[in-house]
Amino acid sequence: MSDVRILWLTTAASFDGPGRVLSALLNHWPSGDRVTLCVLRTASPEFRNAVPSGLDIHELRALGRWDARAIVRFVALCREQRPDVIHTQLSRADWIGRPVARWIRTPVVSTIQNLHSRMYGAEYSWPLALGGAALDRLTLPFADRLIAVSGGVKADLERLGARTDRIRVIHNALDLDRRRHLASRAAVRARWGCADGDLVIGAVALLKAQKGIRFLIEAAHRVAEREPRARFVHIGGGPLLTEARRRIAAAGLSDRFQLVDRVPEPMTLLGGLDIFVLPSLWEGLPVALLEAMAAGLPCIGTQVSGIEDAIEPDVSGVLVPPADSSALAAAVLDLCGDPVRRRTLGGRARDRVGSRFGAVAMASAYRQVYAELCPRVRSITTEPGDA
Repeated sequence: MSDVRILWLTTAASFDGPGRVLSALLNHWPSGDRVTLCVLRTASPEFRNAVPSGLDIHELRALGRWDARAIVRFVALCREQRPDVIHTQLSRADWIGRPVARWIRTPVVSTIQNLHSRMYGAEYSWPLALGGAALDRLTLPFADRLIAVSGGVKADLERLGARTDRIRVIHNALDLDRRRHLASRAAVRARWGCADGDLVIGAVALLKAQKGIRFLIEAAHRVAEREPRARFVHIGGGPLLTEARRRIAAAGLSDRFQLVDRVPEPMTLLGGLDIFVLPSLWEGLPVALLEAMAAGLPCIGTQVSGIEDAIEPDVSGVLVPPADSSALAAAVLDLCGDPVRRRTLGGRARDRVGSRFGAVAMASAYRQVYAELCPRVRSITTEPGDA
């Protein structure tokens, strides 16, 4: 029986949220297939350590935003590999991989991790935002299937003109085995200078507009006035680092709110938290939230698509309106004062991730999408043990 040849193209393979999802997918992919990963830039050591040791990885080492030589090398790799399916992830990979796949008459699937209609405008200058939106619209018709990681991403793709019948919603998922790498509560707190009796409220996210750091700092100011045990930790650098430091100082929180730089494996630090908070203004489906839930933390998120896909309100977490620091502070204070509820929500969150957001189910769903496009995949997908 012939192996199915799959060529993944991604912009960069680091151990950020999309990278952690991709590594989980690759670790649970059916062993009979031949998977090649092509990276427009480079694959980080952390990513390489997280994926199967025998995975075939090609780094194109593109220079700048566009590098014609890297595109030529990708085309050559496609001709050499002769894949049954090309799968793209992240915008620049989408813009290159979709037209190349159409040119060489190979089915192409793209995974969309964010709301591009909001992300481009928030993160890029207006010429780049307009250019990104235009390239999305130009290349979307080339995609045979689009995998949206949440219902909100699906709706965003439809607004951009994607055909509904080509979109499949498959949630991000985790390699749940990574939970065994959680560092001890005492070790993490010692690293942060927090006492055992402190209530540590934390977030893991890039410091960018989407993640709502401003509202977390405003909420922290309100909480600190009423809860002397509260300490705040935000893990993850980003473009708003200087602004976040200024806001923390202005709020008088310099001794109670730490900004921790990005770490290769943020999940290892979750054991030091008592409450996880993610005050995003919009989301795809945040991996850091799933990791916090898998670690058994009580989680507070905002009422936006993606977070709402993960948290059942008042069952496996707490939801508050986005951009509402008062509601966020009230939710934090409520959990600070109720250890029984914290344990209950954390246990239910862990169970929910274990039952609905595991990588085995995600890999099976991805492979079924391939089966819709390629008869060779269909013939293997139906065999026992493939999922």
